[in-house]
Amino acid sequence: MIYIEYIQRETCVDYEIFTFLGNQSWWAGADSDGDDDLVAQLGRTLRLGPDPAYMAIWRCRGMDKLDEWERYFASSEALRDRHGRASHRAITFAGAGCYDELLTGPAIGDGLQYIEYFVPDKALSSQKVAGFFSQREQQIKQGTLNLVLQRIGLLGPDPGGMAIWTFPDFASLETIARQRLSDAPLSITAVGTYRRWGEETL
Repeated sequence: MIYIEYIQRETCVDYEIFTFLGNQSWWAGADSDGDDDLVAQLGRTLRLGPDPAYMAIWRCRGMDKLDEWERYFASSEALRDRHGRASHRAITFAGAGCYDELLTGPAIGDGLQYIEYFVPDKALSSQKVAGFFSQREQQIKQGTLNLVLQRIGLLGPDPGGMAIWTFPDFASLETIARQRLSDAPLSITAVGTYRRWGEETL
């Protein structure tokens, strides 16, 4: 399962403090089970895309992991965790979502992330949604398709689906940005451009 935290910066918090305290790699390292995988932590770059501007993408074993997180945050151990408490004062969790991975490609790495937000069509199977994006990847030679995600039920914000691509730069994503999808079997309602946490251009 993929769990995404949608994050917004408090305007009263300096950007440098926000990026330092909001970096959640410390949490993955502190996970006693070792099964919290921080897939990526991204910040919207050049203001292209919807709010919230930041997200942390986690891969975990399933819904039972959420029970474990709740128990931890209610524990005395969490109250003694100064880093965790400071992080929560520096960032605003604007929302979250739980997703199934319909397609898993290469890990998100260096480059420019391009995220397409789409409405999952109830008439389409998960396999057909994944197939649609796989076919597009064959046409978009300069891009790498990292993940295609679909919201579990209504556990997450609209529109409910996300396809995460990586491109070398803005020039290389022009083809996908200009692509007309009038006959597509699903509706892409928004897109955004992102960089690794702390590397985005405000």
